[in-house]
Amino acid sequence: MINVTVKTVMPLNADLKVKTINFISKKAGNETEIEYIIDKNILGGIIIKIGDVVYDGSIKRQITKLKENF
Repeated sequence: MINVTVKTVMPLNADLKVKTINFISKKAGNETEIEYIIDKNILGGIIIKIGDVVYDGSIKRQITKLKENF
């Protein structure tokens, strides 16, 4: 069983939840346990942690990347 954490600013609607589950299934297979976390600090977007791998699509991360490039 692979532990997966999904962080968003607000709960995912049904369509986004299905897309998220499909993404996780492609990356980790079907033997996963998904924990959904609401985190206002990410400002928007989504962070998915599958085991030790993090897919960071948060607004906070994008702002950080912009600051690093300037």
